[in-house]
Amino acid sequence: MSRANRSRSQTLAGLLALSSLAASLVPGAAFAVGEQNARLRGTVVEKGSNVALPGAKITIKGEMGAPRVMTTDENGAFDFPSIPGGAYTVLIEYEGLRPIKRKVRLDLGETVNLPIAYSAELAASETTTIVEERRRIDTDKVSTGKVLSADSQAKIATGRSYQSIVSQLPGVASTGG
Repeated sequence: MSRANRSRSQTLAGLLALSSLAASLVPGAAFAVGEQNARLRGTVVEKGSNVALPGAKITIKGEMGAPRVMTTDENGAFDFPSIPGGAYTVLIEYEGLRPIKRKVRLDLGETVNLPIAYSAELAASETTTIVEERRRIDTDKVSTGKVLSADSQAKIATGRSYQSIVSQLPGVASTGG
């Protein structure tokens, strides 16, 4: 091999090594860094029969960030991909039934399968009872009475005779005379 060819091959090998070193330092797809998120998935079934519960509302709330909400599909399944690692509270709600909570810890790169056996306990419903108290009526008496004080007589706009004042009271009928 001639000296010129040897020099060219050494230069070419040096450039190749330098370019591969530079390519490894350039940020690109971070395959060596590892997973940056976790995943939470599971199914919601009825406790006694293991029948899937579609339409259950699943809410997850972590230490940071807004809660994430999803509804189970026709197989009772739910899937929260790409969740930051940490501790989460999972709230499972189904209309008319008592909600249940689970706590779960997710590590980076981990997929947690969370099966939920939901018992069909009815939610406590609020009942308001209104009791009206009526005035007692004595059915044995047919008469009514009213006491007029001097103050109440002074406030009635009628003549000053007791007959004209009494005719203004409820239940009194004048017989014309």
